[in-house]
Formats: sequence, structure tokens, C-alpha cells
Amino acid sequence: MTPNPSAFGGLWTLDDVALYLRVERDEVWNYVFQGLPYLTLTTGVIRFKPEKVKSWAMEHFSQDVPPTQEPAAAEVPEPAEVPETAEVPETKDDGPPQG
Repeated sequence: MTPNPSAFGGLWTLDDVALYLRVERDEVWNYVFQGLPYLTLTTGVIRFKPEKVKSWAMEHFSQDVPPTQEPAAAEVPEPAEVPETAEVPETKDDGPPQG
């Protein structure tokens, strides 16, 4: 889902950034303290430039994401060997069960 640009010239709100980054609002505040660029419009009102958020996210998260690895093939045990001279038990067919 793509964030809706706010009414402030295409700037994103805190909720827009949270939606884009797929995190809770509190986590966006943590990112602000870690250096996520923002603009202060008035006291207590901040907005984000989408291109700055995307750039910051690429730089910040690209180091923490491990390279994609192919999943290991499931180890399937070899079937048990059956000796060629194995005897197959005889079955007795007396017809349909009675009862």
C-alpha cells in the first residue's frame, strides 16, 4: 500500500512514513532520533519528503538485510534397501467381510 501524500505539497505525515516502512508510529520516532530527515512546519508538526525517506531507508536498511540465500534442499533419506529374496506374506481372501 502506498502512502497518501498529505495536503502539504506532497509531503508525508508520520503515518505515511509508518505505512511506507511497514512499522508502527513509535518506530518512526526512533528513526527520527537515528537521523531520518524531517521538516518542522510548526511546533509539534513534522512532515517528511518522500524521496528523503526512501533514500534514508535504502541506506539504513541495506546494511541490516542479509543477502538472499536459496533455501537448503530438504534432506530426504535414502529408501531402506529391501533384499531381493524378501518373502511377501501371503494373504488369504475369504471374500467380503461378514458381519
